[in-house]
Amino acid sequence: MPSTILMLRAKACKRALLSAPFLAAFALTMPGLATFAQATELEVFDGLTREMSSAEQSSAGLDRLTPAERQFLDGWLRARFDQLEREVVEVKAAAAAEVDRRVAEERQVERAADQAVAEDLPFEAAIVSPFDGWSGKTRFRLDNGQVWQQRHRGVYRHATADTQVSFGQNFLGGWEMIVLSSGRSISVKRLK
Repeated sequence: MPSTILMLRAKACKRALLSAPFLAAFALTMPGLATFAQATELEVFDGLTREMSSAEQSSAGLDRLTPAERQFLDGWLRARFDQLEREVVEVKAAAAAEVDRRVAEERQVERAADQAVAEDLPFEAAIVSPFDGWSGKTRFRLDNGQVWQQRHRGVYRHATADTQVSFGQNFLGGWEMIVLSSGRSISVKRLK
């Protein structure tokens, strides 16, 4: 019977902590919580006695808990912080894997474009926005990381959002860029 009362009190304390605005303030003042995302093998939560000063414990009403209630609350918080820590580690690992995947994908696109230029093969890319045409010595940044520049005079106003272009060599061996949506072309040279 007494253990049932203790469990009910512990549950009531847990509900009070979760439903009160106190929890937000509590979380912000705990020194261990600020660094829990960085801890990987260390225990994140040392217990309320170590995490809060006596005045904080008194203000939160924790001094009215029995040792068993305090032990239950410490155990529940420790389990919750451990779960949050595992979730943070999983999210970081997933984010790192996604970054690695995207970097590998971009490098593959860059290598294919570089290989096409080295082998004098035509290739397609997209001009990084904003692209409104060319006049004079306009530079074109491509989504594969390359930078090309207009070689000859000419003016073209591009009004659509489609920035897909094609690169190929003309009959003299120079490079020509063709805007796929309009068919307009300009002689270009690679800068990067």
